[in-house]
Amino acid sequence: MGNRLGSFLQTLRGNRSLREIAKKSGLSHSYIRDLELGYRQTTKKKIQPSPDSLKRLADAYDYPYEELLKMAGFISSNTIENLSHSSDSSAELFQNTHDLLDVLKQDGPLFVGNYSLTTNDKKKVKEFLELFFLKY
Repeated sequence: MGNRLGSFLQTLRGNRSLREIAKKSGLSHSYIRDLELGYRQTTKKKIQPSPDSLKRLADAYDYPYEELLKMAGFISSNTIENLSHSSDSSAELFQNTHDLLDVLKQDGPLFVGNYSLTTNDKKKVKEFLELFFLKY
């Protein structure tokens, strides 16, 4: 994530208080501040927002969700362009995503090539896909 997203979130917040944005987003004011700083204040470790947190902030700031996803490194500009320029591939992507969501709902780890996704990893991927396709 780096400082770029955090600085941008702070700019979006402007003169509004952390508590005001916390109330609008449903996130804690301390978590929002951690995101703005780019690290957890308690551990000093880098922080990576979840797609759900970014969605909540996008709604609270009335800012495009996909732009925050790009800033956080979840998607690239090409992903959005490809989705918007090809209805055939978008329909295919939509179907493939629904197929993947069905696989992600199954219990146990998922092995794909040299990678394995734990149940928690699968949950995160599923949440991201669901949020992403709610937007489109």
